[in-house]
Amino acid sequence: MGSVIWGVFDVIREDRLDQTAKALWLLLLFVLPLFGIAAWLYAKPRLANSDNSLRLRNTL
Repeated sequence: MGSVIWGVFDVIREDRLDQTAKALWLLLLFVLPLFGIAAWLYAKPRLANSDNSLRLRNTL
C-alpha cells in the first residue's frame, strides 16, 4: 500500500509527463498496483534519458 502511495506522488511530481500520460500511469497504479509499481520503476530511468520525442530505432 505504501508503495502505491509513493508511486502516485512520484507520477504526479514528474514534469516530463503530460496530463494524459500521468492519468494513464495513475490508472495503472490503481488497477494493477504491483505491476504498476514495477512498470513505473522500470520506465522512470528511461524517461530521464528521453528527449520527449518518439523515435524508431534502426535494428539492422
